[in-house]
Amino acid sequence: MDFQKLVDNHLRPVLLAHSDPELRHFGMILCEEKLSPQTCRHIFTVLLVLEGESEASIQDWRGDRSPESSHLYMQEKGDLMRRANGAQGAFTTFAINEGEKYIGEE
Repeated sequence: MDFQKLVDNHLRPVLLAHSDPELRHFGMILCEEKLSPQTCRHIFTVLLVLEGESEASIQDWRGDRSPESSHLYMQEKGDLMRRANGAQGAFTTFAINEGEKYIGEE
């Protein structure tokens, strides 16, 4: 199953039906905008930063050749932590929990 089908068939419907208005809002956004693999890569990197991973570890996880990207995320750690406590954090947690249900599905 390709990425966009996962979003269209699983993530968006669950978000639109969710009781949390913030998550329903993200579902509505997904009706107009596409969620890209690059966006997911960004979310993954943010989670690594928030978990306290080192710059070198983040570079390794991302598969980057240079530490520049990791360094930029580390510089923004304070802002990332504030934003993670808001609606973006709720969406990220929700998306990860929902995604775990579909691991291994084709």
